[in-house]
Amino acid sequence: MMWGTLLWLVGASLGNPGAEEVLRCVLEALSRRFPDRTAHWQVQLRRIPSWPEGKPFRIEYAEAQPPRGLTLCWMLEPQGALRRPVVVYVAEFDTVWVVSRPMEAGEPLRTDALSPRWMEVTALEGAYVRHPEQWQDAQTRRRLSVGTILLSHHLERRPVVRSGQPVTLLIRQRGLEISIPAVARGTGPPGTVIRVYAPDTRRMYEAQIVAEGIVLWKRTL
Repeated sequence: MMWGTLLWLVGASLGNPGAEEVLRCVLEALSRRFPDRTAHWQVQLRRIPSWPEGKPFRIEYAEAQPPRGLTLCWMLEPQGALRRPVVVYVAEFDTVWVVSRPMEAGEPLRTDALSPRWMEVTALEGAYVRHPEQWQDAQTRRRLSVGTILLSHHLERRPVVRSGQPVTLLIRQRGLEISIPAVARGTGPPGTVIRVYAPDTRRMYEAQIVAEGIVLWKRTL
């Protein structure tokens, strides 16, 4: 269950607070600060301080970054003179992509090899892949086993030009464009600068890969 559904119930409370009351106030405080993140959280109380009976309180979260894992909030009276720590655990959930069959290094990412899963990512190390757009034009950097959570460092952009491949060299100058048949002397995805050789001119050029089989002249070598 996501606690976000309770966030509107309590702002500040009176009397000797119970755990449920304190939790509601913590959730309300976090919701005010980070309204776009609350659907991704489950919050658990770990420690509640003693509090004078009958004294009103409010909960404050003072850090600039969203909470994750063990988190310190503060229980304060309305004027702020009395201040005591409240320890909570914020479990963060998100959609990750999980490898569903063994994959070899250099293999293009496809839907038959990956499946989305909603899971806790609080302790997940490394930047995980959240959206299909992050892997649709990529390939694996190394072998991946079944059950592996897809991380950014598992991926590399898929080459669209390979060394020895025939390519079209585009030369654009002063509003004019000419194309020359050439042979790639490097490999890479779009944006990579490689060398190409043009048999017709017997010259070597430095060019940037712009699409599959197409490179754009940068300079003549």
